[in-house]
Amino acid sequence: MAISYGKDETARRVTFTVVGELTLKDLTEAADRQAAENAWSYALLLDASGRTGAAVSAPVVRTFAEHTAKLSFRYGPPGPFAVVVRDDVGYRMGRMFEVLSENQTERLIKICRSLEEAHAWLKSPGGSR
Repeated sequence: MAISYGKDETARRVTFTVVGELTLKDLTEAADRQAAENAWSYALLLDASGRTGAAVSAPVVRTFAEHTAKLSFRYGPPGPFAVVVRDDVGYRMGRMFEVLSENQTERLIKICRSLEEAHAWLKSPGGSR
């Protein structure tokens, strides 16, 4: 798996850290784990700043958005989601996920260029419920 998974019960936050090439399988397995561990409503930080290889494709983004919508239907409203990317293509794919998710779930999403920005947003009223 190209995603390392961390969960902080006190902060009610899950962190996915990309450590290689990112695939749909990695994304769906990490989201499934978050839901299975009763953390679907927790804030989520996806740190893709260390991703290697190409950004995920539009079909992967669409499929992942549909998958998270199904999880939201089953487990309830998802927590806020901050995504950290380093490149323009990754940023555009993140924005695509944000738009698709707005249409399918109540999830608040912010695409960021740094971990500092993501952490600040998740702690702000805009990133919390």
